[in-house]
Amino acid sequence: MFRFLQRKSAVEARILEAIDSGVPGGATAIKVSAEQALGVMAVFAAVRVISEDVAKLPAKLKRETEDGSETATAEPEHIVLSRIGKPASEEDDGFTAMEWIEAVVAAAALGGCGVVYLNRVGGKVREVVPIKRGCWREERGKWRIKWRKDRWEEVDRADLMVLRGPQLGMDVTQTARQAIDLARRLDMMMTSLAKKAGRANGIISSESLNSQDKAQTFVSRIKNYFGPSGDGGLMPVDLGALHYIRLSMTPEELQQDKTYSRVVTQIASAYRVQPAHLMHALTEHNNASLYSSNRQHVEVCIQPWTKRFRQTFDKDVLGEARVSEGYYCDIALQGLLQGDPDSRAKLYMALRTVGAMSPLTVAKLEDLPTKGVSDDPAFPLLTNPKPKEEKDGDDDDE
Repeated sequence: MFRFLQRKSAVEARILEAIDSGVPGGATAIKVSAEQALGVMAVFAAVRVISEDVAKLPAKLKRETEDGSETATAEPEHIVLSRIGKPASEEDDGFTAMEWIEAVVAAAALGGCGVVYLNRVGGKVREVVPIKRGCWREERGKWRIKWRKDRWEEVDRADLMVLRGPQLGMDVTQTARQAIDLARRLDMMMTSLAKKAGRANGIISSESLNSQDKAQTFVSRIKNYFGPSGDGGLMPVDLGALHYIRLSMTPEELQQDKTYSRVVTQIASAYRVQPAHLMHALTEHNNASLYSSNRQHVEVCIQPWTKRFRQTFDKDVLGEARVSEGYYCDIALQGLLQGDPDSRAKLYMALRTVGAMSPLTVAKLEDLPTKGVSDDPAFPLLTNPKPKEEKDGDDDDE
């Protein structure tokens, strides 16, 4: 399955090796595991935003018919998509629809590939189980899953849903490992400085410390006053002139805000998530700019992921036979891609006035109840909304 990827990655590896050959400790020398990357809040937030935003959208199994599309509520795949991925049992608590979708999208966003085991009964998927990272393998077209007690079992590819990330499963985390590693190091540096609680760090010397005993006594007195268990305060000194050599970083050197901000922006760019959605570089928004920002986030980041998920679900879960019968996975994005409520109301009214849109169409676009809603573009904007036959009946009565 990944032969094309293997050839591509081998070429890329040689190019990167040639670039980094003259740079000590170049990009190829940096190693960042998935767990280490998740320890960087910008990465954790980006993966969480992508997975939650995709999972929270209304997902349904639909079928295209001669009368239009309809929700296939009687099919088990609709239950898996919209409500329950796996019912609770004696073995585990099961999974809700949002939980398993969130898990597989997060795995694909972080490591380039998310895997779900499909429990088929009678050719239809009735349960799904997301496989954790590190618990699946793919070697020469054969797939293995580690269930309990570290036992690896071979499974049929037809029983798996494999969601790949951008460009046939590119590992965005490893591609952005330089920025992620720099963010980790900045975090560790600031954490190390915070552990010292601002205590002095340097060398104290004096000509009066002419014996090892006096020097040891002086060092012990400093630790008692300013060490981890010390109370601080004023320490008496019965020595002559003291000389202090500072070894700590200067306040100017401690100003890492610009560097950290630049790193977070690079990480956000790698995952295609706007920095504001990572709670970084927040600015005040009015209603118009907020809707515009959210729409841009959906178009640039979320829409590609929903399309990957829909098409992968159709390919792996439904299969060619069910797709040929008109079944397909549907994830509603209309509400997120539209403008603010006032703009939508004006657009709908303009289209209704010229008879280009029916109340039923408006209800579907806004995900509103459609029972009893007219599909007549002119209703109720007719001069006389009563049907003609009813009007004729009234004339007869007169």
